Amino acid sequence: MRELQAAQVAAAFILRAGRPVGILKLTKLMYLAEREAVQRFVYPIVCDDIYAMQRGMALSRTFDLMKQKVGTRTNGEWARYIEARPHQGIGVRRGVTEDSLDGLSADDIDVIDSVWRTYGGKSNDELIHEVHHGLEEWTAHWHDENRRSSAVPVSYESLFQLLCDMPEDQASEMAAEVAYFQSLADLGEEREIA
Repeated sequence: MRELQAAQVAAAFILRAGRPVGILKLTKLMYLAEREAVQRFVYPIVCDDIYAMQRGMALSRTFDLMKQKVGTRTNGEWARYIEARPHQGIGVRRGVTEDSLDGLSADDIDVIDSVWRTYGGKSNDELIHEVHHGLEEWTAHWHDENRRSSAVPVSYESLFQLLCDMPEDQASEMAAEVAYFQSLADLGEEREIA
């Protein structure tokens, strides 16, 4: 996962809201941005592991950071931009502005703006409904037999096939590229921690 981009995508949505955003809504918005980036540019912004869960799709490690799950690997970028606000949701740290989001490209910001225009005004229930019933990747991975599990992994290969109509071999190559960048991001985190 590219933690800097995850933190800055979260911050961008929170800044657009003008107030802290609940974990559920922020989780859905961030997944929808990742999805739109894959559809538009055949490449994700955050490069996080993706799971189909009971209440829709989620970026796994980003979700763990939002929940402040103990043991979640971090290089500290999340905490530079984001803070939990008890009984309010997830907020940005003092001093974080749109100009602070220098790890995001103009295309990334365009994706975030597009997702915000479409989904920013929706309630949690509306978002859950759309992420359940409106996304083919959730339907393709969350079957009755999977409901015993709290989360079902979704590969980038299957996302590329579903969202970009890629043949299997090309989707596999693109997924390998994402995995390579995930490993580089993880290696950077390990060096930062050491």
